[in-house]
Amino acid sequence: MKDWTILHAGSALTRKIINFYSMLCIVFCMNDPKYSRLKKLEIITDEEYELIRTKKVVIIGVGGTGSLAADLFARTGVAGLRLVDRDYVSITNIHRQVLFAEEDVGEAKVEVARRRLESVNPDTKVEGVQETFDASNAERLLSSFDLVIDGTDNITTRLIINDACVKLGIPWIHSAAIETYGQVKAVIPGVTSCLRCYYPGEPVAQPTCAEVGVLSSVPNIISAYSWTVGMRILLGREVSGDMYHIDPWSMEFENLPISRRKDCECCVKHEFIYLSDKYRNLGINPLV
Repeated sequence: MKDWTILHAGSALTRKIINFYSMLCIVFCMNDPKYSRLKKLEIITDEEYELIRTKKVVIIGVGGTGSLAADLFARTGVAGLRLVDRDYVSITNIHRQVLFAEEDVGEAKVEVARRRLESVNPDTKVEGVQETFDASNAERLLSSFDLVIDGTDNITTRLIINDACVKLGIPWIHSAAIETYGQVKAVIPGVTSCLRCYYPGEPVAQPTCAEVGVLSSVPNIISAYSWTVGMRILLGREVSGDMYHIDPWSMEFENLPISRRKDCECCVKHEFIYLSDKYRNLGINPLV
């Protein structure tokens, strides 16, 4: 009588057989199984998915919203990701920033994120840039990319992103999360309203997560929504420039229509004040 225990689930022989057939599937199947569940979607054609594989995305700020957005784009198999963040992992990040663990505390966020994302999907080239994003490097860091994701925590940096993206003609997605709610807005230069259509005034201090807290799920819900809008942009689908407010705790979803202002200093007059010397070389100074 044969002893079938040699093929029990944990045996080395079983693992070798499983790995062998997995490799055969990758080599001989026309569709890469890694992305098969995305390619099964009727909303995305094979040609469109191959287009996604050529796209490059910049994530400014690898925190609550930025870390999951980076993770989702890596798992989608985009060609490249550039991660820009000056900060180091803190123990206070762990409850909501999905790329980090306690063992990473004290390390540069972009370096930890790069390692994690490269292990998630080696197909995506990941670059970490540990710099303060400001007017001195904005155009250099964003040029030649197809989409910019806002993972920042202050209005000044967002207005710098807005000016740079409108000037360069690069779509970007504003996202923010705090307490139990967050918001998302797409900006497509020449098509939708920009952030300064919505926020024409000078930057003023906003509440921070350190001051009022943030529900763990909120940054992840907001960044998942941002990723979805980003996918539509990369595929050339129609996208609204409205501001979407989401409060998962109270189960509320609302969109605020935002039209292009005829006198907008940025997207109409092309006065890019947030790329001026005043917003250059900001260093480690806290921003409002």
